[in-house]
Amino acid sequence: MIIAWLPTVPSESNVLQLVEAFVATNPHIVRGDLTMIRRTLGHCVANSPPRLPEPPVEPMDFYDLAAALTTLAADLYTRLRLCDYSAYERGEPSRFDALVAMNEKLSLWVKDCILSQRDRDSRKRCVKRFSKVAQECRKFRNYNSMATIARVLDEKSKPLAYIPRTMEMLSRSTRESLKQLSAIIDPYDNYREYRKQKGADGSDCIPWLTVLLSDLKRDLLRYPLIVERGDHQPELINFERYRKLAQKIHMYRMPADLERRRRGAHVTYLEAKLSNIAFPGVDEEGEDLRLRELKEEEEKVYRKRTDELRRLGFRA
Repeated sequence: MIIAWLPTVPSESNVLQLVEAFVATNPHIVRGDLTMIRRTLGHCVANSPPRLPEPPVEPMDFYDLAAALTTLAADLYTRLRLCDYSAYERGEPSRFDALVAMNEKLSLWVKDCILSQRDRDSRKRCVKRFSKVAQECRKFRNYNSMATIARVLDEKSKPLAYIPRTMEMLSRSTRESLKQLSAIIDPYDNYREYRKQKGADGSDCIPWLTVLLSDLKRDLLRYPLIVERGDHQPELINFERYRKLAQKIHMYRMPADLERRRRGAHVTYLEAKLSNIAFPGVDEEGEDLRLRELKEEEEKVYRKRTDELRRLGFRA
């Protein structure tokens, strides 16, 4: 069992070292098994992928960023198994945890990118860029990353609701893009627009995790673990429940051009960015304070026509 399990352990994990130390000091492991385990350990280390280099300069192409998001999301989504759905329903750790963490980190990163810009023009470009990233994710059928970004870019929510002067500077095409994204994530009529978009692609997509988990909980409430027969007859396993669970598992076929770029610089960059996000560590009070300061600053600049004067060549 140990020999079959070892190749599944990530090479960067310290589990391999712990196993090696254990087998070396355990007197109950016979010599033949010890040799095979050590040989397998050596094979795992020798065939482990090289560590990723330091992230390169930030990719400016929104396509690259959407491709990286889709690659990372697909890697996590395709690892889900039937047992993960059951574990999530019971509130136990599962592979869903990694997807939830990625979504929260992505949301925090997009917010930080917008709020860290020094002026309205920079914030406008940042909003425009992420709207294009979200739309590109939609084209890749990566509805999970698309929806995560779209929720941050919703004009009725933070942070965009606090920076109306920045929003006024957006081009008509960008505003239309944001409007379309907001419509897709609108919860009206049980996320009707999202389901309509997703239905056009069938099951071959990365679904929006929020809706997937909501559907999972709702559906499984209809199918208890066991079927009671009454009259002191033995209870039966409810196989219909597991059939419904199995229907939730769909494959996502990565587009060929994304598969070729799986270990490109843009993926390395995004992995580094998300790994550096303080998580969970969301300072709601600090965020609200920053948003109020930005709103006051924008109103002050707007009243003084500072941006217009600078564009005309005046010192403002």
